[in-house]
Amino acid sequence: MADEVEARDGLAGVLALKAIPALSQAHPDDLIGLALRTVERHVPAGAPLAAAVAGDSSLFFLVEGRARELRGDRSLTVHEAPALPGLLAVLAGDEGPALVADTDLVALEIARPALLEVLEDEFELWVAALRHACRSALESGGPPSGWEPAAADPRDLGDPGDLAERIVLLRAAAPFAGLRLALLGQLAVEMELVAVEGGSVLWEAGDPATRMLVITAGSADVEKRGETLCLGAGALVGLPETLAAVEYGFRLRARGPLQALQLDGEALVDALEDDAASAVELLCALARHLRGGTR
Repeated sequence: MADEVEARDGLAGVLALKAIPALSQAHPDDLIGLALRTVERHVPAGAPLAAAVAGDSSLFFLVEGRARELRGDRSLTVHEAPALPGLLAVLAGDEGPALVADTDLVALEIARPALLEVLEDEFELWVAALRHACRSALESGGPPSGWEPAAADPRDLGDPGDLAERIVLLRAAAPFAGLRLALLGQLAVEMELVAVEGGSVLWEAGDPATRMLVITAGSADVEKRGETLCLGAGALVGLPETLAAVEYGFRLRARGPLQALQLDGEALVDALEDDAASAVELLCALARHLRGGTR
């Protein structure tokens, strides 16, 4: 079993956290609050570090040693310190990963409620968590994250130039559903209408991901590794790639004349900086959404 000991002093905790790749760019001042909320755990080889507990999970920052992630009797992944396993699951409020020490292990633990409080107080840590969560989902394989079912009838989407209709479109997308109307309105104002001819490529695989799109009329082919999926009106495309600040992993091509609303990734993040509670709500909703496509 893991032995709970006193939390490391602030400086040692900050240095341990800064060694985690997802937090390497964070300023020490942003990490001190997180460090002081963690508990240090020492786990001998072969002992469990964390059981899979839904809704009451903790996040573990692996500081020293190596841990195995288990599902049933099967070993899924080996995590070697410094590492941050299971962030997506913990944010989603799902079962965190079951972890067993592969070697003697030192980890810093923070309970989910405390983690969310820290992310609400420290915007830069929120950004780091957002990018790490999205990158983890994208690296898990499968179809491009963020693909959404098309609306039954494009005519149901209304006038994309109307602010109220834009808010309805955003609210229909799972990650945005719980956000305040005022914030949705701010994002709707930032959206730009794009219209292209059939056959136009909106982006290539490997292009920097800087914007997400909501298709409002027409359809587009998402092409990845020889596979093609056709998306119609109502589809949300490119959100996790944009928030992760990585490259698109697929080509997006208009099948015929296409109309879409685009939202710049920086504009989205800037809007959320002024509303910390909504930022954390979006992060958790996005984690739940992405978890649905990665399990």
